[in-house]
Amino acid sequence: MEPESTDLAEADRQAGCALPPVPDGFVVTPCANPKADPHLPAKPPRGAHHVATVEWNWSPVSSLILSVLLSLDSTQRRWVLWHQTYDDETWTWDPPRPVATAPRCGLDPRTAALLMLSQAWTDPDMRPSSEVFQMVSDPGLLDENELEDVEKVVWPR
Repeated sequence: MEPESTDLAEADRQAGCALPPVPDGFVVTPCANPKADPHLPAKPPRGAHHVATVEWNWSPVSSLILSVLLSLDSTQRRWVLWHQTYDDETWTWDPPRPVATAPRCGLDPRTAALLMLSQAWTDPDMRPSSEVFQMVSDPGLLDENELEDVEKVVWPR
């Protein structure tokens, strides 16, 4: 279930963070069956934006390293949010997988990334972990402060 833009704005106010307003029509949709969408690329295009890499460390032998990417679909009308995880057994990155799409709505990549992460990660089916990440190991489009704003909405204390 996607949060309504008013719910996100209310959560924003309660958390005391500064996410941009959600434009009308901007709804994040999960990529339940990416192969069924003819406009969804099989892999992120070379021009995809690196949003950030975040890490969860639960124990010395249990962790998650997640790289988040943002691109446009083949029609250039929708944003695509990608997750790519690091396999610490093979020491390689798994192939990126599309997690969600949203209409372009005239947003710049940074704003789209903020809003998509805030909405997508609020949905338990699209959130990489029920716990807040411990570290931003590689900022990209979003810096640590902006990811902290997303964190306040997704994992309120």
